[in-house]
Amino acid sequence: MSSFKRFDTVSIELLALVLALSVSPVNASGSRDAAALQAIQEFAAGRTGVVCWCSRRNGGAVRIWACDFDGANLRQVSPNESGYEHIAPLIRPDGTATLYLRTPTFVNTSQHSNPGSFYDDFTGDLVLVDADDTDGSSARALVADCRSIFEWRAAAWIDNDNFAYIGQDHDGYVYTISTQESRKIFNYPRDAYGALPNPQLSHCIDGGNRLYRIDNPGPGGTCTQLHDYDGCQGSLSRDGTIAY
Repeated sequence: MSSFKRFDTVSIELLALVLALSVSPVNASGSRDAAALQAIQEFAAGRTGVVCWCSRRNGGAVRIWACDFDGANLRQVSPNESGYEHIAPLIRPDGTATLYLRTPTFVNTSQHSNPGSFYDDFTGDLVLVDADDTDGSSARALVADCRSIFEWRAAAWIDNDNFAYIGQDHDGYVYTISTQESRKIFNYPRDAYGALPNPQLSHCIDGGNRLYRIDNPGPGGTCTQLHDYDGCQGSLSRDGTIAY
């Protein structure tokens, strides 16, 4: 579809700047950090929201961290639990909770010498935790045996009650929180990783930036490839019109 396109370089650089500034202010000890703190405070003026990321800043396993949009109220939102890393955080559209993938502690693999490499095929449970949690006590596992998209993404919010995820079989599913039910929406045409859809369930994109049209979403749904973009860890805009 000609309506799909990638973000231009300026958009990507702006996104990277916002993400970088969202993390830097929490330890504003030097001049560079102070400048970052001032920049994010100016950017966040008059805006509210939550910034979320995964980090080893506690000196141990990867956990989910968050702060307010202006860098205040730094907190670890996922719990400390032996044997697991917490990756791929995704804030719910209303900002009240964060979804993340709980995966076994990183180990060296035959394919990658770096534990926790972005390119590992992660599997685990999708867990929901309150965005304002400070000790992980609200965390609850929703779906077991999920996979990552080929980098550190594992789900896509459809709305506040529904999210898409990749099953153990690499196919696409949607989970409804209120009913605790999953339904299949398409068969992924490859034998590794998987793809995540837009909220309209009309298209999906995989970790290799291959864009597909979803035909007849449901148990028998299929994917027709439309384009193979350069790059990795593809995503779709919430209105379903931009692939990047």
